[in-house]
Amino acid sequence: MHISINTKESKFDRDFNDLREQIRTKTIFNKSGYAGELGIYIFQYEPQDELLIRAETKKILEEFSSEHDGVNICELDLYGLALEILEDKNLLQTVLNYESQQNPKDFTQSLKGPLKLANFITKIESKLSEEINLIFITGIGKIYPYLRAHTLIEKLPEITDNHPVMIFYPGQFNGTELKLLNIPEENENNYRAIPFN
Repeated sequence: MHISINTKESKFDRDFNDLREQIRTKTIFNKSGYAGELGIYIFQYEPQDELLIRAETKKILEEFSSEHDGVNICELDLYGLALEILEDKNLLQTVLNYESQQNPKDFTQSLKGPLKLANFITKIESKLSEEINLIFITGIGKIYPYLRAHTLIEKLPEITDNHPVMIFYPGQFNGTELKLLNIPEENENNYRAIPFN
């Protein structure tokens, strides 16, 4: 009889414990990334662990809330930002009404204009303040295919005021290649981000 030890869970715990420790000791605030900028980190995880990731990031945000020991984390959920963008453009109700009636390909195409990168950048910029010293970006899988990680990563240094960014990424990252949702044809090259785990 073979008893399987849940090593994935222990790696999961190790990764989050490491993240907590780097936040607690402020190590993550002092690491240099591409071209000497503070880092943009990829916290990669298996797509099926999405709910566990959401729960664990929520715990971290609660642990370090109220500028605990000088730590002020801002979470930017890209899916939530997409809904805000549509609401700002008075399109949200229309989108919700027509989603089930449209061909999925046509529906996806119709949202590419309102959900273009520039609109996300503007929305992200509006959420940031000087008090923030760490940014969590979540929801990259939920917003696919409207926003791609590599295009966002290229623009982040322009708006994050040299604050470290942790992107929770449902897929794989080997240091140069992002593979969203572990789908081979969805590979994206990126040289700015640093693997966290």
